Amino acid sequence: MRQKARFSSLLVLSLTMLLTIVGSAQAVEPNKSQLAALKPFGSFTGVWKGEGAGVDISAWQEKVQCVWGYRESDGRVSINFHVEGGAILKVALLTYDAEKKLYRFIGKTTKDKVIHFEGTKSGSESLTLDRVGDDIGERGAADKLDRLELKSVRLGDKVLLTFGRRKGRTLYEQYAQIELFREGPPMTELLAGTRCVVTEGPGLIAVSHGGKNYLVVDEPTKKVFLAHPNHFLVGK
Repeated sequence: MRQKARFSSLLVLSLTMLLTIVGSAQAVEPNKSQLAALKPFGSFTGVWKGEGAGVDISAWQEKVQCVWGYRESDGRVSINFHVEGGAILKVALLTYDAEKKLYRFIGKTTKDKVIHFEGTKSGSESLTLDRVGDDIGERGAADKLDRLELKSVRLGDKVLLTFGRRKGRTLYEQYAQIELFREGPPMTELLAGTRCVVTEGPGLIAVSHGGKNYLVVDEPTKKVFLAHPNHFLVGK
């Protein structure tokens, strides 16, 4: 009897702990400051095809799918890059540190090395980001990826990723460049219709809430809108 009572007590305790954990694991609302800082770069989203070339890297072709990302654990907002056939990157994300007012680009290379860049806007739709990390010596990184310039051109239908290698303390020279061209309708046509209720980018996917219909830009954004509709509809 004592063993049964002890087992029951342990079972109740375990269930209580489990319910506490599950209850505390609720998704955090997306960070509005990060979302606002990333909206000017919403033109990066979509499917892209292009090619790259480098000083000591043979020319290659790659395909990139770019979507918004929303991390439920802390509300982090990002723009995520998934690369096929690339010679430099496999995956990457662009996010924003609202406290330090810095953009951060974190990528995983084709050699499975995680690389970090951070910096600020250098134009309305462009970023200049410098490599950071404990493994960066006085002459720069061993892989020569010391600076990244991200730029949207041609009204959002072309994206340039330009990697620079350090040449002295403050000078950089181009090491590699990737040119990507949008697949599908041009951005001007996409933006001519109803905008995404979350990102203010193209409205491509229909979603309903409270008896009303809205449009969002991609599936991750649809999911986060349905999870936190009031977060995005306040004042609209």
